[in-house]
Order: sequence, then structure tokens, then C-alpha cells
Amino acid sequence: MTGSEQARQRRLPFGTADSPQGADAGAETGQPAAATVAVPKPKVTRRTTPPAMAIEEVARDSNLMEAFRRVASNDGAPGPDRQSVSEVRAHLGTILPRLGRELLEGTYLLALI
Repeated sequence: MTGSEQARQRRLPFGTADSPQGADAGAETGQPAAATVAVPKPKVTRRTTPPAMAIEEVARDSNLMEAFRRVASNDGAPGPDRQSVSEVRAHLGTILPRLGRELLEGTYLLALI
């Protein structure tokens, strides 16, 4: 294997910020790759997912209340049951304990009106 063949094997077969067409551009013709304008690499956005909660944590009144506060702060739209935030707020004292109990018992069913 000649020195030029060894050098070609070390070239990356895919584009980089310095060589978007790949390091082997022009290798077929024996010509050096044309000078290119440096192109920034694509930014990788890392999404962070909150750690999963056990159902016992989800069903706590404090966590259910926090979830309701978040929906209310975003002017949440009515859900499948068509109850508005203000309608749910009027009955939170009975809704949250029942919801928590049904989640823990595995008996929660979404009631559609």
C-alpha cells in the first residue's frame, strides 16, 4: 500500500465543519479537494427529561395541586371532560383527594361528558 493510499484510508468519509462534502472529495480524480468555506457543525440540542415519578409521588395532593397550578398559570384549555380551570378550581377540595386515591388504586377512569 502506497503512502497516498494510506492517507486516503485515514480520511473521514463524511462531511465535517471544514469539509462539508467529505474528506475524499476529489479523491476519485486524483485532484485535491477544493477549498471550501468553513460551515458550522449542526448544533445538537439536548432535551432534559425530568426524572420519572412513582405513582405514589404523582398521587400526592401537593404534586396534584402543583400540576393544577401549572395548568391554571398557562390558562389551560378545558380537557376531554370539558371542565374549565375555574370549574375545576371550585371543586379542588373534592377532586384532588379522589383523583389521588383512584390513581393509587388503579381505578381512575377519565369521565367524558
